[in-house]
Amino acid sequence: MGFVGSDLWKVRQKLGHDLTLWAGVTVVVVNSDGKIWLGKRSDVDSWSVAGGHFELGDSAESCARRELHEELNVEATELTMIGVITNPEQTLIKHPNGDEVQAPSFVFVAKISDDEIKLDEEHSSYEWLELDDAIERVSSSASFYSRNSLGMYKNWLQTREFQIR
Repeated sequence: MGFVGSDLWKVRQKLGHDLTLWAGVTVVVVNSDGKIWLGKRSDVDSWSVAGGHFELGDSAESCARRELHEELNVEATELTMIGVITNPEQTLIKHPNGDEVQAPSFVFVAKISDDEIKLDEEHSSYEWLELDDAIERVSSSASFYSRNSLGMYKNWLQTREFQIR
């Protein structure tokens, strides 16, 4: 869908740039070879995992599934929530246009069987990478959520424990 026309966009039309609380999801997408999908964002020219904000009526799971469909045009064969990012020191964001939002994020791992991705306008390209290579790729990225989500996934692979950051 993109931002324009979304529920958050509609709220922004009334609220302006003022601080609001709006939850989202980040989704670590894993193919059948165990490789991680990273997309090159069109807007900020950096690499990221999939994800986005809730729409009204979404559950965390339905939001993750919707974002996968919108951004990559794929369905998850398995979808597992592995953690949540809530630290306000890290989830309080001021966007370049002046919008302020505190955006906690539910972190999911989505396994997919089809490597054929059809990108939406949010991404200009994508790559399938080994986990450590994906972590390296986003280490200098603007995406705090991608860095944390990939780190949580690496921890989850070892412990299978739900994580809160």
